[in-house]
Amino acid sequence: MTTAKEMAERLNGRQYRNEITLAEEKEARESGLIVLFGASDDLCELRGVIGDEAGCYDGGDLYLTENGFCELDEDEEPPANARLIHAWWCLKQPNGETPFWYYTTDIPHETFRIMEDDEVYCIGIVFRAEDIIESQQSKLERATREYESMSESEREFLFRSIGHVFELDDEIVTVDLLAFGWRFLGIKTGAPHHQPLYVLGRPRLLP
Repeated sequence: MTTAKEMAERLNGRQYRNEITLAEEKEARESGLIVLFGASDDLCELRGVIGDEAGCYDGGDLYLTENGFCELDEDEEPPANARLIHAWWCLKQPNGETPFWYYTTDIPHETFRIMEDDEVYCIGIVFRAEDIIESQQSKLERATREYESMSESEREFLFRSIGHVFELDDEIVTVDLLAFGWRFLGIKTGAPHHQPLYVLGRPRLLP
């Protein structure tokens, strides 16, 4: 079995359009791995356990489940079990590199560089397929830790951003901070809001 780290190390330095061989795709699939990288100026590609692609012109949020990328209408919310991957277009890195494609996600992963001649075209990622499926309890524990680490001003911003202020019995809101959005996790409530709102405890709307 090949690990994500071993696969990433092998793919590192490959040239654009020759990112991964068919034999390596099969190896990734048999090892339970997913390889993600960019193509052209508007595509994100998956190889391995999942073979799929998604449009992401100029970057943006991609939602992934064990079945592949979610195709969402403009105002449609992603499934509760979807994992967020943000695609960045031409984002300058701290080391001065400016790859065409770069990805951030809370899915545990390893990175590799795809080159176009001598320039970095893409910083791709490799992760285990089983890590897409995060248990509800694990989500709650992780999101609770993130909320508890927030400053008072960050918490105030959170409440303002959802349009309501909630008073919680145990003063815990579970929230997953990724890219530029808030994804709320935990026990779903019927709170009126443009995003699904999930909280621990019983919320009470305040005037």
